[in-house]
Amino acid sequence: MLKISEFAKLAKTTRRTLIFYDEKGIFSPLETTENGYRYYKPDQLYQFEFISGLRQLGLSLEEIQQVLYESDSEKLDQTLQEYQVKIREDIQHLKTIDQLLEVRRSYQPSFQDLALYQPCLRRELGQEFWCSERSVDCQPEDIAKLYANFTAELGQLQRQVTSQTGFLTELALDNASHYMSAAFRFIKAKNCLGSQVLTKLEKPAGNYVTVKVDNTLEGILKGLKLMQELVKEQKLRICDFLWQLNADEDLIKNASSQYGILQYQIIEGEYDDVSL
Repeated sequence: MLKISEFAKLAKTTRRTLIFYDEKGIFSPLETTENGYRYYKPDQLYQFEFISGLRQLGLSLEEIQQVLYESDSEKLDQTLQEYQVKIREDIQHLKTIDQLLEVRRSYQPSFQDLALYQPCLRRELGQEFWCSERSVDCQPEDIAKLYANFTAELGQLQRQVTSQTGFLTELALDNASHYMSAAFRFIKAKNCLGSQVLTKLEKPAGNYVTVKVDNTLEGILKGLKLMQELVKEQKLRICDFLWQLNADEDLIKNASSQYGILQYQIIEGEYDDVSL
């Protein structure tokens, strides 16, 4: 027979752990004397290692008890198989988190080279975004609620991942004065984790009239006016959708960063002689 300290050394555990398992009815000594001394037989080591292994796998004490007291081998196999499925799901979840953290770590804003209120023509790669439902004429409180609903649909993981955010606004450049009443959608660049809930849209690859502005009403209207002048000067035709992208990830007001990027796509065939 082994004293508790001797068995703990043999099992590479602690006296406290053995007492805890005994109190929880998980693993008990062969004998407990009237004065509280616990004695174990050496063969109990094999059962303890099995219990310790289940604990390291993450099974709760209740789940371990269920395994220990399950006399039907088929039911025991089924219980362990179900737990194996859960472990594989947890592994996949951790892999997804690892991928998203890598996306966040490697994220680099793509508009750092732009100067404020200096409109230019810029070639962009195609990009997929998740988008919210179409909304019109919102006050700041409404925008906050819509944004909260949008990010809730994205899910907890997606909210933590840095990627391009902003708005897609239905606004012809000739109607820039109607900016405040134009319909819009929140957008967030799609990354490695899929969503079964949100609608996806694509920002086409191509050439864009682009300007960096202060993300205030005055700054946006000033930027739109400068874009009008450039479009007229270059005799361009552009699409009637305004891409409003946040210049960085720190949103401070109306789901916008301090600076924003305004872009209109140039219709193909109209920029052949334009210097980009």
